[in-house]
Amino acid sequence: MPFFDFTNLTQAARVILAGGDPYAYPDVYYPLPLYFIFIPFAGLPAPVAQILWTIIELVILVALLRQRAIGVILFMPVVLTLLMGQIVMPMLGLFALLRKNKASGFALGVLALKPQLVLFIAPWQMWQWWRKDRRQIFWFAITLGALALAAFAVQPDWLTRWLAVSGSRARAHLSPSVWGLFAFLPPLIWIALASALTLGIVAWAWRKNNFDIIAIANFLVNPISISYDLTMLTLTVKQLRAWFILVPLSWLCFAINAWRLNEGAFVFTTLAILIFALREQRAARGAS
Repeated sequence: MPFFDFTNLTQAARVILAGGDPYAYPDVYYPLPLYFIFIPFAGLPAPVAQILWTIIELVILVALLRQRAIGVILFMPVVLTLLMGQIVMPMLGLFALLRKNKASGFALGVLALKPQLVLFIAPWQMWQWWRKDRRQIFWFAITLGALALAAFAVQPDWLTRWLAVSGSRARAHLSPSVWGLFAFLPPLIWIALASALTLGIVAWAWRKNNFDIIAIANFLVNPISISYDLTMLTLTVKQLRAWFILVPLSWLCFAINAWRLNEGAFVFTTLAILIFALREQRAARGAS
């Protein structure tokens, strides 16, 4: 259903404005401060709000990717983001700030409202800040604390209400990661294999000590992500020609996912992005 997520996000914002509990409604499972973003859209007619939100998404995409946006626009996670009206595109802008280490404490604080985007990035980033720029830890804490306090002012029990419903989004067996890919195995083997791969891939990525590699690894092993979250990875491969391979691959993986009724096949898209990113970094080192 087009704009399904956007409808839920704006509905939650309307409930907040009315003084109600958004967690009493289905498909409301993000931390409460995230829904504040959609308050400006809550009073608009649905078609107007949807068009305005789509324009904002496209402006962000083009501003960040420039010429690459021509190829990336048909990348299946991007298509799904636009189709569903998700919040991923504004998060992509914050992801770009975090990647470039600009206002990174603030960026990670807001990104934490959609935790799956930074599940394995945040601990590494905290360690980098501790070693090189501890002020960003302060700004991260201030940002997240201010958002949480604003939410408590609006709904004092929001944290317990959120925790009560957040478990409904447990979807490791469906995720576009190694957890979804191997979900067909018997449970004990599945959990053991996916856990081992998660630990091994995260450890390898952290040793690389490179934001892009860690970001890609984050989605390769992320048990709570969704396919449109892979939009974040459009920042990691710069060559436009690479997207002429990645786009059809993403559509093929989507077709396999539709047949299997889970998103595990997207692992092959993420692996391809990893290969292209490593090649670009190797070429950059050789040129220097």
